[in-house]
Amino acid sequence: MSASGNEIRLAKSEIAQLSNILNEVLGGFAVSDWDRRIRGSRAAAVELLEQLNSAFSSSLDAGYGVVMLSPSQVGLLESSYLVCDAEFDDSEFGTRIGAPKQRVEQIIRAHQ
Repeated sequence: MSASGNEIRLAKSEIAQLSNILNEVLGGFAVSDWDRRIRGSRAAAVELLEQLNSAFSSSLDAGYGVVMLSPSQVGLLESSYLVCDAEFDDSEFGTRIGAPKQRVEQIIRAHQ
């Protein structure tokens, strides 16, 4: 991945799962010590969520969407995933995020 980021093709379901991770840390539960636990500001998380939601909307016909993820955005997703992983047991994680923990981790790691 370049310093500015790479264009990444994600399945519609993957976009939804990453969006759900951000939704949870932004409003699903209180994240104590945000600055230490999340690698990015709340504003950056909101901006990334909007970007993912836009990609999801454009993926409705094709079944996939294209997003540009910078290394810092991937870091924000990874740290958000880790916070959700610590907050939810396996069953609740799957219910809230829409996929098992291991699958979401694979999606994020594939784009580091």
